[in-house]
Formats: sequence, structure tokens, C-alpha cells
Amino acid sequence: MTRACIIGLIVFPAILSSPFTTAAEEIAAQTATPNEFPQPGTAHYLAGELTLADHVNRRGILRPDRTDAQSKYQQDLPLEFSLLPYGSIYYHGASASLADIPIGTHLHAYIYRRAGINPDEERAAAGKDPLRSDLSEWSEVIRFEDDFSFYQRRGRGWKVQSIDHTQQQLKLTSVEIELNESIPLEQRDFTSESDTGLQSDVTVEFDDATRVWQGTEWLTIDALEVGQVVQLNLSECTLYGPGRCVDIWLDEESRTIAAERQRQRHIRYQKQRGLPAMVTHVEHQVGGRGHVFVRVCDGLDQSLYESMTKNTSIIASMVSSSLRPHGGGGMGIDEVTHDSNPPLGDSGLELKLHCYELLEGMRPGYTIRLQRGDWPRRETPREEWIRPRDLRPEWPLVRKEEKK
Repeated sequence: MTRACIIGLIVFPAILSSPFTTAAEEIAAQTATPNEFPQPGTAHYLAGELTLADHVNRRGILRPDRTDAQSKYQQDLPLEFSLLPYGSIYYHGASASLADIPIGTHLHAYIYRRAGINPDEERAAAGKDPLRSDLSEWSEVIRFEDDFSFYQRRGRGWKVQSIDHTQQQLKLTSVEIELNESIPLEQRDFTSESDTGLQSDVTVEFDDATRVWQGTEWLTIDALEVGQVVQLNLSECTLYGPGRCVDIWLDEESRTIAAERQRQRHIRYQKQRGLPAMVTHVEHQVGGRGHVFVRVCDGLDQSLYESMTKNTSIIASMVSSSLRPHGGGGMGIDEVTHDSNPPLGDSGLELKLHCYELLEGMRPGYTIRLQRGDWPRRETPREEWIRPRDLRPEWPLVRKEEKK
């Protein structure tokens, strides 16, 4: 296999297969729905470049990395995706929203099949349609990571072996680095597949638009030296070789600054919209009152989880599976418990909420968003509500509950 094809290596799961596992059971394990957290080790890994993003509906299109397993006619075909309501994103080593990710960013995806499809029929249809990806059965994303986050989480960096300014190429070797505690990324068992990304020696391109970061400064490629251990973000991976460097971080200070800047952007975003949480069950009481039990989704900053404390007043927004709001009301936190071994998409933080009027969106399997009552209140942008009058196109892959 050539080096250019290692980035997006696509290997189908092995641990799900056993003498006692049927094909139907394997398919079911790799199918995700918005109303249930999946089990560890069941996601499918692939990588690709973000070519279109609809941050309001949490949908978009990837151009998957080329692999030796594909025919040339299937290479570079668009793959439509939807972020699950408990799906999360990491960018520059910190939590992010889809609105934070620039077009052209190379992403590593942990992804599931969409419910209600037959994989064999989907692949057969792709074989008959020259514009339909052979990966189209995979569309429900539980986690995206840019290259910075992906390799940082694994304790890997890139040692510069040589710099060719004439050809504008860098020769790099993958090396172990010391994990930075200021850039925390939880170690979740998303998949049983090979998801190592680039390995060993690799040659990547740079140009005059490549951003080079050192400390608080933005420098040129001339600041790069042989022997440095760096992190980088790529674009155009496998399209014209292993990829082109968009950003290069030369030192720990620059990486910490990038992560903290993204972290603060994410905290502000979540405080304005609320933390996503899945309703697990409801206890009805007289007069329309009741208790609502929720599990807060993972992929958020730790400080946001710590803000959900007992006897805190909160505002709960009813949302669709794309997290677009359609009403809500006041609630309070009665109990806070923690699960040390939660399923994927679940932070392990469980809240017992008391509600004076149970609303329609408070049903098991539904998602709500939670804001502390003392957080700054800002009106949600009109285009983010579930029924705005705007020109946003309708996506083909719309989940059933969103068509109502």
C-alpha cells in the first residue's frame, strides 16, 4: 500500500464478528439512532476533507480519503453526513461546533450506519450510480477530530527530518510526545478498527499560505527547523499526495494557546445554547408536574459539566435531533450522579430534574438542552430555530422525526 493511501485507511470491524454473531447483529451494532447511546467499540473509522457544512442542521459533506480498496471511479465521491445529537467535535485539541470547522479541514470520523437502510442494497445502488459514494451507508457521525486533536490524543507528534524549500515539501516521522494535561482529550473506545491515521515516515507539502505558529507569534515557514517536533493540520489529503499543511504548531506554548482559544469559543457557544442531554425516563406526578432524568452528552468542556450542580435553577430547551430548539421552560436540579463507565456519546453525568409542567419534548430518547439560570441570556439566532422562514435547502438524509 502506498503512503498516500494510509490516511484514510478503511477497515471494517473485526471484534463484532464471531462464530456466534450473525450478519444482522453486526449491522445492528453499527447502526446508530438519535434516541439511544451506542456501545463502545462499535463505530466505523474513516477520514476525509470537509467540503460542505450546514452548521445549523449539523450536516455536511466529506470527500473521503482515497484507499487502495476503492476503484478509481469511486474515489473522491461526496459522502453526506449528519452529526448525531450526542455527536461531538474536537478542533485544535478542544471541543468545538461544526461552525468552528473551516471548509477544507481534514477530519477523522467515527461514524455509524443510518437506521432503516440495507447495506447490501445501498452498496448495489452506489455501484449503479456513478455519482454515489460506495461509503454512503455510513452517515451518522458520533465524533470528528482534526489532525491536531487526533494525533495529540494518541500522544503522537511529527519530527521534522528535512525541509525542501524548492519542492515545498516536508519529510516527517511520527514520534511519541508527552501528553499535555492542559489539552485534555478523553480516551474513548470508539472503534475496534485500525484508526492510526498516518504512520512512520511521510512527506507532506507546504506553500506560502501555510500558517506557522510559535508561542504567541504567527511566522513563516522559514521558522521551521530540522529536528523540531510539531503538530499540524492538513488539507487535500490523498488528493495530491499525503496532504498540504494548513497550520504547523512548533512548540507547546503555541499548541496550548490554540487549544485554550478554541476552548473559550466552545464554552461561550454552549452557554448561549445549552448543554445537550438525552432524556432517559420520566416520573409523572399530579398536576402535570414530574421528574425528568437526563444523561448529559459527552464532548463538552469539563467546566460545563461541573456547572451542573444540585439545587441549581436551569432553563431546558426542547430540541430536534439536530439540536434546533422549539420551546422550553424552567426546571431545577434535584440530584447529580456520575457513571464511571458510560456508553459512547454519554458523559456519565446524570441529572434528576424537577419540572412544574412536563412539556411534549420531555420523553425518553428525546434530547433537550440545559442552561444554568445565571448564565447570560441571549436570544437564539432565528435561523437556528426548528421552523424558520429562510432559504436553507432541505437535505436528502433527513431523519423521520424531523419531517414532522
